[in-house]
Amino acid sequence: MEHLEPELERMFARMPSLGSMGIQTFFCGPESFTPDGRPHLGPVPEVQGVFAATGMNSNGILNSGGVGLTMAEWLIDGSPSRSMGPLLATRAHPFQANTRYNQDRAAESVGIHYGLHWPGHQVRSARGVRRVPLHHELESAGACFAERIGWEVPMYFDTEGGGWVDAPSLRRKPWSHFVQQECIAARDAAVLVDQSMYAKIVVQGPDAWRALDRVCGARMDVEPGVSVYTQFLNQRGGIEADVTVTRLSEDRFIVVTGHPSQIRDQQHIRQHADADMRFELFDATSAHCLLTIHGPKSREILQGLSLDDFSSEAFPFGGARLVDLAYARGWVIRRSFLGELGYEMLFPTEFAAGLYEAICEAGRPLGLRHMGMFGLNACRIEKGFRHFGHDIGEEDTPYETGLGFAVDLSKAGFVGRERLAAQKEREAPATRWRTVSVKVHGLTAGEGPYLIHNEPVWRDGGIVGFVTSGDWGFRVEAMVGLASLHCGDGVSLDWIVAGRFEVQIAGEMYPLKVQLAPFYDPKGEIMRG
Repeated sequence: MEHLEPELERMFARMPSLGSMGIQTFFCGPESFTPDGRPHLGPVPEVQGVFAATGMNSNGILNSGGVGLTMAEWLIDGSPSRSMGPLLATRAHPFQANTRYNQDRAAESVGIHYGLHWPGHQVRSARGVRRVPLHHELESAGACFAERIGWEVPMYFDTEGGGWVDAPSLRRKPWSHFVQQECIAARDAAVLVDQSMYAKIVVQGPDAWRALDRVCGARMDVEPGVSVYTQFLNQRGGIEADVTVTRLSEDRFIVVTGHPSQIRDQQHIRQHADADMRFELFDATSAHCLLTIHGPKSREILQGLSLDDFSSEAFPFGGARLVDLAYARGWVIRRSFLGELGYEMLFPTEFAAGLYEAICEAGRPLGLRHMGMFGLNACRIEKGFRHFGHDIGEEDTPYETGLGFAVDLSKAGFVGRERLAAQKEREAPATRWRTVSVKVHGLTAGEGPYLIHNEPVWRDGGIVGFVTSGDWGFRVEAMVGLASLHCGDGVSLDWIVAGRFEVQIAGEMYPLKVQLAPFYDPKGEIMRG
């Protein structure tokens, strides 16, 4: 009771009548806390037909009604009526069954559960569990790391040696000037990003393309050497994953997806495949590094390390080639999540250090810098690129989120096709929900406040949507974001042009510019140049 006395005294001071009631019942029981502080709900990946509803993090009674309804829908209808992405049991990774990891992290989860949260807030327990092959090299270059599903992820590079600063703020962050330098380098020279923590799933076998064709909106029967941007879909046409699929050979593909989706995306492919399909899945995440280079000097840097032709004519956007770089051989895919001229390099892990050193040496005279995830995020928002989990999810269809170009309705039999075909016919030319690019007038990088997530968007005095992600755009010098807007008659261009939009940030209203195209390189000419 000693550790409860200070809290009881405060309670009695606020409500004096409690002081004379006495303690009628004292109960102390076990609580279940998960590593990320969220419940585990839904089908488990290991055994077909087994469902979990556990890990309520001291909110079991509070959550019981919603959990009961959701689990009933899952068991009876095959899927819940609302998005369960953050709570899926399949989000858990195998290493998170480690007892010591759970003991150390659960103790901190309790505090996080009852504490305040802010952008950049970091966990302190069970760190260093998973590291990219170049962890120490990046650390020497000034990388400041954050934890994501056990991974130590470089968020920005402190070239002054100050290290990570964990300070609550809705305005300019202590690391903002480093992120600015990285973003400007991406625009004017080149940046190198280590994305090796991203999941890489090899799908191979005679029916590999059919298994992928079943869950993807885009057509998978492409020629070897082609990379396809697509979404995994559910029966409602909602987005279950946002991926690239590269055909390496006639019967071999590699799927690159976000690191939190490493387990759930494999489960989604298996769940929807026919029993007689001949294919296998191999989790190749640890087998390959994923280094990406972006910016106008990126082609020159890679060309200097290879006898292969990196010109646009020989290596167009969306192409994939098995090439020599320095003393290594691996796959290079021409894509960029920053909206710049860019390349993704998938090489066997043992070549990571040598390739990294060669790129840094070749790029140093051309202004090459390291970039972390904060910079990558700011650039992709400027370019209007969607992020799974923030801008798109299980309840959003490609047509509602501006990704209809990645759906091929002429392809028969893929998951969600009927729902998408009906939506396109019923809601054309403008869907009732639509993802748009937004820019806030009157804010500065220094003073903010910053767009982050879930700020309400108003049109002519009424709420019509919310911000899905936002940040300061250093290339366009403005506060930019993505937002999901709703109109019963369709979010059309005319409806957008005719409206007066505002966004509410930290309790204050600011005028908002809304448009369908991104604010940075709206025609995609830089990325495809």
